Amino acid sequence: MTERGDKKPVILIVDDMPENLEVLRHLLKDKFAVKAATRGLKAIEIAEEQVPDLILLDVMMPEMDGFETCRIIKSMSWGKSIPIIFLTALKNKSDTVMGLKSGAVDYVTKPFEPLELLTRIETHLELQQNRIKVVQKNQEQNELLRILSHDLSNLFGGVLTLYELGDIADFSQDEIRQRIQELSQQGMNMIDMTRKMYSLEDKKLVLSTVDIDSCIYDSIRTLELKLKKKQLTLKYPKETSMKVVAEPVSLVNSVLNNLLTNAIKFSRPGGEIEINLRRNSQDIELEIQDYGVGMPVGLLKDIFDVSKKTNRAGTDGEEGTGFGMPLVKKFMLVYGGNIEVVSVSERVNKASGTKVTLTFKIADHPNEVD
Repeated sequence: MTERGDKKPVILIVDDMPENLEVLRHLLKDKFAVKAATRGLKAIEIAEEQVPDLILLDVMMPEMDGFETCRIIKSMSWGKSIPIIFLTALKNKSDTVMGLKSGAVDYVTKPFEPLELLTRIETHLELQQNRIKVVQKNQEQNELLRILSHDLSNLFGGVLTLYELGDIADFSQDEIRQRIQELSQQGMNMIDMTRKMYSLEDKKLVLSTVDIDSCIYDSIRTLELKLKKKQLTLKYPKETSMKVVAEPVSLVNSVLNNLLTNAIKFSRPGGEIEINLRRNSQDIELEIQDYGVGMPVGLLKDIFDVSKKTNRAGTDGEEGTGFGMPLVKKFMLVYGGNIEVVSVSERVNKASGTKVTLTFKIADHPNEVD
């Protein structure tokens, strides 16, 4: 049995006999945080206020028996996954079957053996933790697939844009072939990064010392044709030689590409985008500022919430998925950094636009990461 961080697992014991509650409380108090109720309705109220990790439930109680109490708890969204163990003097097999059908995971008859009861409690808590881990891993894998599909769409979009602009005099056939090769290589890097993430047991990225200028340059190269298509001016003072803690493939493809794509998407044709780097005493800040249409307050509030619909068309009809900003924040937190967004909507002020500030940990020594 493992504890959740520094907190003991919470056990709710339900029995109409106070002396039985006292015996159970004495048995459990060293390993668990114990809550108690003498009635089914009171147990439900307690569980709603703080969902327990496991419930020990008597069957024969006045007003509402344990079977009905169990069924009600299992009908609640918060109660579906709580392990419930019946602890009762009823010994008929039909009672055991009824208890399991009502949603319990186990059935222990009185008088019980203390060591056996403790072992069953710990076993069911361990099983519950394992189920939670499986669900979390599935969610992580689904999110990883979503990251891959979302960010590869940027790269394929660049290839398609090359074909659309293939007859523009600014680009020779050799330049177009080179750009397609670069975009294809970045796509392969994304797939390789995803494979590495799958191979890691804890699904965490391996962080390293990264040249932020090189990553910004790679991102600009990826989106260069989108900038030209919309006739946007990009201002970026290069050669700052700043090193940050990050993972380079995800930084370029999942963070910078998403932010620059948004800046392009919501800038007016012929507008301007600024990128600025600033080193402070404790961190490095990267600012991406556009002077486009900005965001309404309601949209800005939900911008990092993957469950909220935040996608909208750009100034030239560009479409989006709404996953970009939540993914950017996820990666920035993994890097040990942060992200802040300030935006003024064109509906509020003519001087509209959006400024995104990324905060990175400083990495002064090559290959040395905390």
